[in-house]
Amino acid sequence: MVVLANTFIDNDDLGRHVLDSRYPVATFEKEVPVQVDPAILDRYVGEYELKPAFKITVTREGTRLFVQATAQTRLEVFAKSGTEFFLKVVNAQITFTEDGLVLHQAGRDQKARKVG
Repeated sequence: MVVLANTFIDNDDLGRHVLDSRYPVATFEKEVPVQVDPAILDRYVGEYELKPAFKITVTREGTRLFVQATAQTRLEVFAKSGTEFFLKVVNAQITFTEDGLVLHQAGRDQKARKVG
């Protein structure tokens, strides 16, 4: 079984489900983005260090916020609140803190400090 999909999300569950319908297909909660004041978004723009060789760069274009991890594609993040954001193409969330951010992904919470 080969499943091709235009997404970063692991899709092994689709292949298992096609072979045996007893296997469920993973679903993600559908978040509804909220608007955040651009002045607040400006505070988040910068570079955050998870590890010395792995950083997340946050940029803003108008009212849109983007993240780009080292050697990865730039992705838009959507506000759940003034400090909590989510991605639509991967199952990940970001919480901004006073001195950095926390990346919530794959059951892990990884803290990154703002370095630039």
